[in-house]
Amino acid sequence: MSRSCHSEKLERQLFSAWCQWLCYPSRSKEEENYAKENFERVAQVVDNALEINSGPFFLADFSVADTVFIPYVERMSASLFYYKGIHLERSHRVSAPSQMV
Repeated sequence: MSRSCHSEKLERQLFSAWCQWLCYPSRSKEEENYAKENFERVAQVVDNALEINSGPFFLADFSVADTVFIPYVERMSASLFYYKGIHLERSHRVSAPSQMV
């Protein structure tokens, strides 16, 4: 699988974890914790993918993979801060591509 295709798969996984945590009300504290931990786990996988290169992008230079991620990451960052009090850019590199554009 190419790195670009892998990035697209990661984007879908991150979006799914974010949406599951943010868009579906938890019926218990355990469900809330599970959804948060799932998002954190997927965000860490994305962080690991970003660490492969020394820069803030998925590939060596800014690419289509980054342009796919940026709108979602911006939305995630704003909504997680507003609804959950989470600063995505403080805890994960996943927000790095959107900060560089």
